[in-house]
Amino acid sequence: AVRGALQRYYKARIARASAVQILSRLASDLIINLFDTPWSPHDDKGTDWKSYLTFFWKPVLQYLVFPAQFAFLYAFAPSGRMGALPAQLEAAWKERHRAEAEAAFEHARGLGSATAAAQDGPKASFISE
Repeated sequence: AVRGALQRYYKARIARASAVQILSRLASDLIINLFDTPWSPHDDKGTDWKSYLTFFWKPVLQYLVFPAQFAFLYAFAPSGRMGALPAQLEAAWKERHRAEAEAAFEHARGLGSATAAAQDGPKASFISE
């Protein structure tokens, strides 16, 4: 059940992320090729037609296009309270991995005592003179 839900989420998310990537690349190309330094009444920069176009499009991009793009991308993000789900997931993870972790620790303890028994006397410390 969880695997199927994750697969559905992944498939919906990958299509959505691909669409946003394509739109972002298109927007970058348009910005580089069509827009310029925005016109400003405070200096002499931005005095060609691209600058005026950029000046007038800036609010549309800033308040409509970019928020719509990110809302589209993050539409599947979890929102709201998740209740007891995080605690349930943690308990299931601990139960699933406890035996495996204990076996790994026991194996490491066994290796440590076997290594100590195989040593023929104390080794010199790298700190000693």
